[in-house]
Amino acid sequence: MPKSTKAAGFFAGFKTETGKAALLALALAVLTAVIYGQTAEFSFISLDDMSHVFTNPLLQDGVTWQGLKTAFTDYRSNFSAPLTMASYMADIQAWGMDPGAMHRTNAFLFGLNAIVLFLALRYATGSTWKSFFAAALWAAHPLRVESIAWITERKDVLAGLFFMLALWSHAAFAKTGKLRWQVSTFLAMLLGVTAKPVAVVIPAALLLLDFWPLGRFYGEGDGIFLRRAGKLLLEKAHLFALSAVFAGLTVYGQTAQYSIESQRSLSNVLGASITYWRYLARTFLPGEMVLENAPKWAPDQIGLAALALTGLLAVSVAAWLLRKKSPEFSFGWFWFLVILTPNSGLISVGVQGYSDRYSYLPHVGLFIGLVWAAARLGKRYLPDPRLAALPGALLLALMTYASWNLTGYWQDTLTLFSHVDEVYEGKNALAKNSLASEYVIRNEPEKALAYYLEVRKLNPHYPYLKFNVAVALHRLGRGQEALRVLDTDLSTNERDKQRVNLLREEIIRSIGEGKRG
Repeated sequence: MPKSTKAAGFFAGFKTETGKAALLALALAVLTAVIYGQTAEFSFISLDDMSHVFTNPLLQDGVTWQGLKTAFTDYRSNFSAPLTMASYMADIQAWGMDPGAMHRTNAFLFGLNAIVLFLALRYATGSTWKSFFAAALWAAHPLRVESIAWITERKDVLAGLFFMLALWSHAAFAKTGKLRWQVSTFLAMLLGVTAKPVAVVIPAALLLLDFWPLGRFYGEGDGIFLRRAGKLLLEKAHLFALSAVFAGLTVYGQTAQYSIESQRSLSNVLGASITYWRYLARTFLPGEMVLENAPKWAPDQIGLAALALTGLLAVSVAAWLLRKKSPEFSFGWFWFLVILTPNSGLISVGVQGYSDRYSYLPHVGLFIGLVWAAARLGKRYLPDPRLAALPGALLLALMTYASWNLTGYWQDTLTLFSHVDEVYEGKNALAKNSLASEYVIRNEPEKALAYYLEVRKLNPHYPYLKFNVAVALHRLGRGQEALRVLDTDLSTNERDKQRVNLLREEIIRSIGEGKRG
């Protein structure tokens, strides 16, 4: 066969729907590589990367039976993400303790996330181009950067992959009724929750998928709607049971590391209401990165919180009333509302109450709803609906550049947190603490102590602050001062007590050796 005929046949293949989908999947791979390919040259950062990966004894020898056993059975550890730990082990087994290799894995997994989301949407909706734009806008959004450029957040992209596969499997089950797809949905969820517990939201996401675009709720009259809702809930009983088990394991594991705040329900709801609007604001005006440890709201913001709650209720009522006329809007809104719930602040665990990475799954449905709603408006008001693709392409280009630019700051600790410190005008305790930790690693305790003291001015109750100050003082040879600081450390966690006691013994031994010398 002549070469020209072969070439013509090759390019003709891309005119078919399957060929078009393959080309667009390739475009998503290129898009994610353009943004995150640069991370292959990046380092570990001091915030969590060092403790979770670089110095984690569980990972040092790569893939080992004992390491896997501990990862999958010890939910009192720091992580509650055993599959993510296993993926680090595999990286180390193949490449050694190489941060560049781990960054490449994060970027590769994220590219798969985008492609699987596109293909799952295309299968569920039958629309190739809208599915592509929804997946592309989600992937290019600047709020994705934290999840991919931070090695510690491997759990986002790994759990995200199984989340997307669960969506696809469920769509296949809804269309075919075949048991194997129901089994694969369960397996995808099981793998997802072992990668990151936030995947417990999968059953709720599948219910929303049933509503739209799968249309499994529809019938004549609201009575049928509600009866089908009950049937669909029962269909997912095993998934909700799995969610309950892993939610319990997560709380059990987190209590070893943090105290879980038990605030009054109304206080939690008001705080969460502000958080929802913050995420919405950053969806449309992402601006600079957010890395903070400030509380989500303060009691003097009760008026703002009440207004935020009222706004959420108003939009939710509108979305419910429009569920038949504009189901994609209802789908997108309720997806955002429900899937963000674990990170909304209704239950507060740990240091950070708000972070870009928490938008990873909530943004999936939100962008789906926005793209389909924009297409609906374009069809109604534009002379040629395809013209709507032009502003979409421009927006995609702008978001790609913004994400590429933000990603560049993650190359190392000093670059990242000096930038965050500048953005927050010196008022971000997390940035100061991370810079201090980096100087401890670099054995520059004087600089570390200066930053720790700045952290104390900003937040005297910052986690592990007294321990960290004592470490810096000890490194500076100021052992007696370090002991006085440790004497005020009132840690109640057994692991923290042990760490404080070990440091105290080391300081006392060092002081004794100094006197003998």
